[in-house]
Amino acid sequence: MPIYQSLTYIKSKVEEALGSVNGPPVEVFLDSIAKDDVKQGVYVSLLYEEEEKTLKNNDYLQKYYEPTNPNQIKGYRKVNPAIFLNLYVLILSTHSPYDEGLKQISSIISCFRHKNVFNKQRNENGKIVDDFGENYPGLDKLVLDLHTLTFEQNNSLWQTLGSKLYPYVVYKVTMVAYAEGMKAPDMEPVKKVIEVVTPIVGKGVSEGSDPAITDMAVIAEEKELIEQVTIDTLKLIDAAEVVDNGESDEENKKKNSVIIVNSKEVYDAVMAELQKRVKVENNT
Repeated sequence: MPIYQSLTYIKSKVEEALGSVNGPPVEVFLDSIAKDDVKQGVYVSLLYEEEEKTLKNNDYLQKYYEPTNPNQIKGYRKVNPAIFLNLYVLILSTHSPYDEGLKQISSIISCFRHKNVFNKQRNENGKIVDDFGENYPGLDKLVLDLHTLTFEQNNSLWQTLGSKLYPYVVYKVTMVAYAEGMKAPDMEPVKKVIEVVTPIVGKGVSEGSDPAITDMAVIAEEKELIEQVTIDTLKLIDAAEVVDNGESDEENKKKNSVIIVNSKEVYDAVMAELQKRVKVENNT
């Protein structure tokens, strides 16, 4: 309910602004103004909303933090992108006499000039600073900027409302977001890197080259590289097998190591060699 919560929160800030105005208390209505039933007070109404397409992202990962340590990431969860909306909010005063309405609108403008950004964020110490409180869980950030209507737009607005002209102001409220709520994470962060294997950089034929004019020396160099990496990979496998046997403390340091092969040629050569070993062991 971000739209409802946004308008309700703006209404509460308008009430705070009017609390400093001298005179009798002013009632604030979260309602649309009606021609035949105009109550004396200040109205907060939604004119229309639009999607902020510049903030539309692809799917992303939602971060989860440890409750006891706000700086430590507990896990991640893939969620759909949030929808960001701009709201155009009309604030007008129907108070009589007319000059009292002008004072009220002036007080509201002064209030939002003093502070027009309201958010929920982590400060430098990792502590969450929340302007909204527990009554507005769907809000993360609101920015209120004055929105000026042209003469034609102003005329069209009051023709649509079907009412006489009252003192008013229009704010563009940005960063109203529709996002998925926090659930249990389904991915854990990387906790430990056991071993990093240097990637194989291809030195062979570039994509789109003509095989008929390929430099044979380059192919020979590539073949030699693959053979050497294959030998090194088999050595790593042998070392891992010794570790599994628990031969020594030094070898135990490599226990549960993961051997990564990022070349199909090396993978095929290694698997062929391992199959040979299995056949030899079965025959003996």
